[in-house]
Amino acid sequence: MNIGRWIRIFLLIGILICSQVALCEVNIIISEVSPKGNWAELYCLDDGGQGVDISSYKLTDLDGRDTKLSDSKVTLKKGEFVVIHWVDSEGIEPYIDETDERGDVNGNGYIDLYLTDTNPTNTDDQLVLVDEKGEYLDAVCWANQDGVFSMEAKDVSTLVKASQWIISGTVPLESDCIDSRKVTSSNSMARIDLSRDSNSKSDWAISTNATPGEVNEIDTTPPEKITGVSVTDFSPDQGGRLKVSWEESTAGDFDHYNIYIDTKMIKEINDLDPEISIKDRDTTCVILDTCNGEPLENGVDYWVGVTAVDINGNEDKEVVAAGPASPSDDIPGDFKLFINEVSFKEKDSDWVELYCKDDGMEGKGIDISGYYIGNGKKVIKTILPGTLVKTSEYLVLHGNISLTSTDEQVILYDPFGDIIDCVCWADQSGTFSSGEKEDVQMLIDEGRWKDFPPKGADEEDCIDSREVKPGYSIARCSYTTPASKEIWRIDETPTPGRSNAKEPERPAILNLEISPNPFLVDGSSPTKAETKISFDLSEYYCSVSIKIYDTKGRLIRDLFGPERLFGKEHEVLWDGKDNDSKIVPIGIYIVYLKTTNSLGSTIKTATCVAAKRLR
Repeated sequence: MNIGRWIRIFLLIGILICSQVALCEVNIIISEVSPKGNWAELYCLDDGGQGVDISSYKLTDLDGRDTKLSDSKVTLKKGEFVVIHWVDSEGIEPYIDETDERGDVNGNGYIDLYLTDTNPTNTDDQLVLVDEKGEYLDAVCWANQDGVFSMEAKDVSTLVKASQWIISGTVPLESDCIDSRKVTSSNSMARIDLSRDSNSKSDWAISTNATPGEVNEIDTTPPEKITGVSVTDFSPDQGGRLKVSWEESTAGDFDHYNIYIDTKMIKEINDLDPEISIKDRDTTCVILDTCNGEPLENGVDYWVGVTAVDINGNEDKEVVAAGPASPSDDIPGDFKLFINEVSFKEKDSDWVELYCKDDGMEGKGIDISGYYIGNGKKVIKTILPGTLVKTSEYLVLHGNISLTSTDEQVILYDPFGDIIDCVCWADQSGTFSSGEKEDVQMLIDEGRWKDFPPKGADEEDCIDSREVKPGYSIARCSYTTPASKEIWRIDETPTPGRSNAKEPERPAILNLEISPNPFLVDGSSPTKAETKISFDLSEYYCSVSIKIYDTKGRLIRDLFGPERLFGKEHEVLWDGKDNDSKIVPIGIYIVYLKTTNSLGSTIKTATCVAAKRLR
């Protein structure tokens, strides 16, 4: 027999066998990951017909510190799983790899391997399967959708270039990754279809029942229909709003509510986009003010539907709609609610008093649930549901109220953030605290606080908080609008829950003195060349003007104001000149002092003598 011929035959058979093996592609994929459980599952789509040794493979998050899966041979065959656990220490029971020699030691039906290298984080991270040649075989990426993609964006870019992950644009975003916020220690990220190697977040779901070493359980059943849905006009308001309420979802895999609204009855939501979505399961009431992004119209009928959506986006497309309901303007035109008194130097017991001057309902009361006080930056106190105020009633808000005693504002808002009333104070240091100038200017621009004179917000527009001692309050004297510091006073005897202790009154001029009198207008004495007009006021804030008249009632000089003054004691100098800056003739002149607040004016006069030295 020809030996060479047999050699050629054996070589041909070997080539055919190798060709057949080459036709079978080895394909191992990542099938399930639990970042908080510190484990990941691999699945063998194809072993090439002979099993594949994965011991030299690596699972990495691309940080460069990863080790091979095992030091001993681990053969994975088609349809089999292997589970990799990240542990504090390996090589000791029970953390010894289940290799070909040891088999399934713990009897759980799959192979367990243990690693002590870097385990995946549960915020932004990725897991990549790498073979012994360093080639990427599969990957999965997740992010916590907090708006900051940390350093993981560059790693995702690497996987995109390697065709191991698909993104929507040219730059990786958190939205291209699985939402890790939905992953707990008891569930997992699971591949939906184990029959193919896929590479985008749409190929993954959150498995509420983690199944390491088993076929993934993917939930496709939507949560049960939401019951108890109702929609009514929100009251009291000026219209354009509807109140929607429903029963809380009991779904164990609840993710959020979707609220739908339309001008026709809603039966299915296939062609509708949710108007709003709510993540908080406990929130079962919401106020709607738009339909398809447009403001609601008073008198128009609307229907509303509410659905629960689970962590995999499952949602019942059929809903039981509530409606019709239409918004309406039902706030009485004469409803008036004011901030009436504030105490802000009581340490842990600051308080704010509201006063209902008129409920607009003939004394029957009006619901102010959801009204709140804030300071332009944050909510300080929200009024509880079911709170009714009637004409001439007081409401004192206290408990967990902390107000700044230097520069601050208290603002009363309705439930939708519209400003109802306000009061501002400042310590007159010359500079507002951070952000306070902008807040006061906002109130001025909104027409809620008076700027006088109109030169932009400054501390002089505000009540002087230096004059408020512990145990004092600031109390409203008038219910005119816009509010201003002139209609507030400092009260030594606070009266929470009842009428302010003192009745508002016009500012009194307690005294008026002129010295020297006479004074010399001929330049003969520098110390007597001008006279000082001194006066005391009964209140801290009022407008003051001073005019000089001759004995025939002719105006000689507009000496001062009108200008707001602060504090009780004041002085103004007159240099003996008229409005044309000329020295007045010697003689008797009338000093005319006028003070004004929101309640009226007070006038006081005195005489002075302009003289010259006798030669």
